[in-house]
Amino acid sequence: ELGLNMVQVELRKDQLERAVDSALETLRQKSSAGYKRGFMFMDIVPEQQKYILSSKRSEYNKIVTVNGVFRTKGGRIGANSYNDPFEASMIQQLYFAGSFDLLSYHLLTSYNELLNEIFANNLMFTWNEYTRTLMLHQYMRSKERVLLDVMVERSEQDLLVDRYTRPWLIKFATSKAMMMLAEVRGKYGSLPGAGGGVTLNADALRNQADVYLEQCMDDIDMFVVNSVEDVGMNGSFILG
Repeated sequence: ELGLNMVQVELRKDQLERAVDSALETLRQKSSAGYKRGFMFMDIVPEQQKYILSSKRSEYNKIVTVNGVFRTKGGRIGANSYNDPFEASMIQQLYFAGSFDLLSYHLLTSYNELLNEIFANNLMFTWNEYTRTLMLHQYMRSKERVLLDVMVERSEQDLLVDRYTRPWLIKFATSKAMMMLAEVRGKYGSLPGAGGGVTLNADALRNQADVYLEQCMDDIDMFVVNSVEDVGMNGSFILG
């Protein structure tokens, strides 16, 4: 699309790679399609509040945002609490169609929210992506495993094979390459040649690049390459 093998004024390989890198950076900056939601377990160490999430083996190094930290035992439905008769009766009713009325559901929900407040099932925390530091605002006295609700950055390979992001990346990278090529060809109004001169198409490249860029931004605004419904609003980026 850039006129390769037809003229001698072309981009180098490193410039083309820069156009692809720019497409990936823009997608991750402006669209939630560059991220996916994940759930990971983390072991709490007694009397420790600061944790460095940089392990490649556990894929902690791919975490961009931490949405929540949840305890996995005690004090709530579905956890490791087996001695609560009210909780047991509520769960038992789920297996009988039509017997779980709205009042029971409201009581169960209120009961679960109260336990979360009393026993601090949902931990307060602070996450710093640049230092990879997760600070828990609670003093833990025993070893425990917690569940992390996180946003993870999708790899380049994943984005380049996705049926929605791949066409967008190709179009955006092409537009950036056209813009760079237009800057190169714009330095020369024409080149000497046999039977006259050769006129370069810098202006046409700029116009086509602007059209492609506008289409790419429209695809983000129209959620063509935006997956808020999958990752939630925590995975979207609003600029301005």
